[in-house]
Amino acid sequence: MSEPVLSTRGLKRSFTQGDVTIEVLRGVDLDVQPGEIVALLGPSGSGKSTLLQAVGLLEGGFEGSIRIAGREAASLNDEGRTELRRNALGFVYQFHHLLPEFNARENVVLPQLIHGAETEAALGRAEQLLTALGLGARLDHRPSKLSGGEQQRVAVARALANKPPLVLADEPTGNLDEATADTVLAEFLGLVRGRVVPPLWQPIMSASPQRWTEWFGSTRDCLDSGAGRRRAR
Repeated sequence: MSEPVLSTRGLKRSFTQGDVTIEVLRGVDLDVQPGEIVALLGPSGSGKSTLLQAVGLLEGGFEGSIRIAGREAASLNDEGRTELRRNALGFVYQFHHLLPEFNARENVVLPQLIHGAETEAALGRAEQLLTALGLGARLDHRPSKLSGGEQQRVAVARALANKPPLVLADEPTGNLDEATADTVLAEFLGLVRGRVVPPLWQPIMSASPQRWTEWFGSTRDCLDSGAGRRRAR
């Protein structure tokens, strides 16, 4: 078996409110293999977003080991963690966080230019992803001229633009109606499963149990914090 693209060991996170210590993550051990799609399931407050923030290297204060694309995050300084996020991670959030002054194409091109891509290659990559997501006729539209589902599709394309080995998606369709959410999720999973993007890309998604039960089969196990994991290939 190949090395996991993500591995955590003994990952812990707690918060103090007055005299009370709340343990959110209680020694999470998690491996995500190349080719896997992993969903985090659990009620609000069970630690799903906290776990994503931890493995996304967005917050400190965690105990334990986080290994991403073969690199141990705990051994890195701030500059090293920033480089690892830039090179190894893609993010999709519940809100799209698109830059309003740029059109759809430019929102997907910009992170590629920051990453060092040539302009022509970045433009081609952006158009390929956006077209695959059904936005071929909306490339020049700014976010304010796009529907909610279209905005989220642009956010998905942006997350995939630099071909990261790990994609983290925190309730990526949470702000959409059910029908639009189904469409966006199907397109996202279709890309990740290799129709357009390489199959090594993994999204770890925070989602409601009802939505994921409709998409995947059985739950493998649960995190100690109560957030379940559902896997699919």
